[in-house]
Amino acid sequence: MREITIQVNCPHCNGVKVKKNGKKATSKQNVLCHNCKKQFQYAYFYKGANPA
Repeated sequence: MREITIQVNCPHCNGVKVKKNGKKATSKQNVLCHNCKKQFQYAYFYKGANPA
């Protein structure tokens, strides 16, 4: 069995040290950055929440 890894960068500080941090009400995975201590998602449900 092979494991697939995805490199995730923080959209705020572009850091690579991130970890899973629960789920949002929309059942999307929440991620926490160790560098800037901000939370983000892989894909946003609402376009207005996307920091980009």
